[in-house]
Amino acid sequence: MNKHKSMEKRLVIMLSGGLDSSVAYHYALNKGFNKDEIVCIWFDLNQPYNTKEKESLDKIGIPYETIKLDLIQEKFNNIPTKDHPNQIIPGRNLIMATIAASFGERIWMMALDGETHMNTIERDKSTKFFQDTTNLLTYIFNVKRDITVLESPFMNMSKTDIVKWAIDHGVSEEFLRILLPAMTRVYTTVENVELVLNVGFHSRTMEWRKSTQKIRGNQTMLKNLLLTIKKHL
Repeated sequence: MNKHKSMEKRLVIMLSGGLDSSVAYHYALNKGFNKDEIVCIWFDLNQPYNTKEKESLDKIGIPYETIKLDLIQEKFNNIPTKDHPNQIIPGRNLIMATIAASFGERIWMMALDGETHMNTIERDKSTKFFQDTTNLLTYIFNVKRDITVLESPFMNMSKTDIVKWAIDHGVSEEFLRILLPAMTRVYTTVENVELVLNVGFHSRTMEWRKSTQKIRGNQTMLKNLLLTIKKHL
């Protein structure tokens, strides 16, 4: 069967303005992809924090395409509120993956270790979702190519693992610092403290204080995290 060839790329990276997808660009280069074989896409979903995401992306210097996709609307009853700041949008990743498949044969969508279990709340990060969507995209994009793959490059890595990989492979501290506001907005967890310590921020900085204030009272936990970080560095 003749395939309709276009200016499609070997790899499509779905950017979010956060740590995982931004480091994924450097990860792809390290794995042998050339810059001209990669296209990065940022979906403007009309999310309340899209301005901050775009600011981060513009600062880190990764070339990307913007696709406007108004998935967050009052009539969909999915606008994040104070009581539900991270409201889940069922099917979001399927919609974005389908659009991304128009740009290339392999799509990277971020999902980390612990997020891919089939019983997780966000089913569209599960291993089953990646497998089923790969089968679906391969089936419906048959006129463009033989196989279309949806995967996460960091499926077996934690956020701390990603930062360690970035540091070990020469990703600049400035690059990681730019991404910190997006990280502290989302990851107010113990792992985030481990992450910030990995990057080497000092306790006197505002960013570090913001990321640790929610667990400030547990000094034993912080001490154990420091010991864990020393093993990584």
